[in-house]
Amino acid sequence: MIPAIVLSSHTSGLGVIRALGCSGVPVSCLYYNSMDMGYVSKYVVNRIRIPHPEKNERELIEVLLDLWKKVGRGVLIPADDATLSTISRHREILK
Repeated sequence: MIPAIVLSSHTSGLGVIRALGCSGVPVSCLYYNSMDMGYVSKYVVNRIRIPHPEKNERELIEVLLDLWKKVGRGVLIPADDATLSTISRHREILK
């Protein structure tokens, strides 16, 4: 099964993580706020702290590209506005 990579783990991210995890999809959670709750979900198989997407956009893209080299393919799911904006601006390089 193709893994899911959920970016952000606040309320929306937690919902995505639970829905995918209940369906048996392996979920990696990339979070930038330690106050979020989704990254500690029992459905998360891999947790990675990332730079804040609005403050360190370039570093976040580098983390995603490094992750792709290590893990291979996966579906990126931005679960908040900050990660969605960053991913959409760099969609060509992340394809």
